[in-house]
Amino acid sequence: MNGNILSYLKEYGDRPFSELPFNDVDSLILCQFVYLKFDGLVSDVNENLPPTGIGELADHPGKETLFSDKRYEKINRKLFLAMAESKRFGGMRIGAYVNLIEKDWETQFSAVTFFLEGEEPYLAFRGTDESLVGWKEDCNMAFLKPIPSQRCALKYLNLMAGRLKGSFSMGGHSKG
Repeated sequence: MNGNILSYLKEYGDRPFSELPFNDVDSLILCQFVYLKFDGLVSDVNENLPPTGIGELADHPGKETLFSDKRYEKINRKLFLAMAESKRFGGMRIGAYVNLIEKDWETQFSAVTFFLEGEEPYLAFRGTDESLVGWKEDCNMAFLKPIPSQRCALKYLNLMAGRLKGSFSMGGHSKG
């Protein structure tokens, strides 16, 4: 495959996972998708409510919140639309969202669980976002081990492992 994740979705988006098994590029897509801002749009990790379908997000009146990171607004909007319109990701559901930005603890952490048709759940961890707290925490990695977001990631992983009671995959960016 040549190109990027959008060209992958254009070429393979009509192929369900039953036809083309989940692969590294699909993982990469979910690791980028986790950068959308799901606040108030999908269930919070502490609520343990049913996940939200990507189609529901496409029709949600507050969907513009998804694209509030202005640095990547255009590409994330294209990614969202390509995924929503694809057979491959169109039936995807999203839940167990957490987005923590804590100035006093110098912590920026976010994760979400994706439920894809016919596939095991996928836990995705966001890396550094656009917040000053996130960048400061990156600098703290030079002398602090583990950093608070790494502790949060372990807590999230253990919580979701207990809830899912089966196999799952996971991925993420940088400190996530």
